[in-house]
Amino acid sequence: MHFAAAETGDGRDEERETVQRLLEGTLALPGVLERIAAIPVPRREQQRLTVVCAVLTDRLSSVVLRIGHDAVWAGLASQGAESELRLQPVGTAQAPGAFPVSRLGLGRDATVGDLLLVQTNGPDDTPVTPVTPVTPITPVGLD
Repeated sequence: MHFAAAETGDGRDEERETVQRLLEGTLALPGVLERIAAIPVPRREQQRLTVVCAVLTDRLSSVVLRIGHDAVWAGLASQGAESELRLQPVGTAQAPGAFPVSRLGLGRDATVGDLLLVQTNGPDDTPVTPVTPVTPITPVGLD
């Protein structure tokens, strides 16, 4: 796994590092890597995954920018409640089967926190499963 910060230099770098440390500790638990590998998103290299560590105020577009130029999928790691780690697939516009966040009612300036809220409450009070692959950017931009 390759870890990347969603954003840097905004005074929240330490919080993103906390997310990374929490993720590293979680990865050490038995069976966790196998569960992550089983998330149904296609990757060119099954053994390689970028995980973007983010805080709630990070923009989803910043997360996508951290996905390697040769990949279309990454993991988004964020901290919900204290010591709660959230990990879900995110993709670029080219990610097959991705679910555009515009379908969740989120716009171009959506943040990681906005995504977590809509996943919890749903765009119409119907929860969205956190393992639903999402892509913050559609080929023609967000609606």
